[in-house]
Amino acid sequence: PRVGTYREFAREVLPRVKALGYNAVQLMAVAEHALYSSFGYQVTNFFAVSHRSGTPEDLKELVDTAHSMGMLVLMDVVHAHASCNTIDGLNGFNGSEGMYFRHGEAG
Repeated sequence: PRVGTYREFAREVLPRVKALGYNAVQLMAVAEHALYSSFGYQVTNFFAVSHRSGTPEDLKELVDTAHSMGMLVLMDVVHAHASCNTIDGLNGFNGSEGMYFRHGEAG
């Protein structure tokens, strides 16, 4: 199956959500994550949107569209679910192997 885009969601899903009477949407798996099967919970960069669904500008358009419809946008971010990998994750962000996670056996 194909992953839908932010623009498709804005164009095809938001109008249906609004028509059903909802005033908010929650977006999950927005932050960049390397492992597709993690459903977005092995985040490798909290400051980058997932490339699978489009560009940052595409996500901005989705949020702007929802706001123009009077809907709130909640973005699911769980900091405890960051990837602890030293190669692609946040663990090596400062050059060590333990910036955000315990080093070695304790981690």
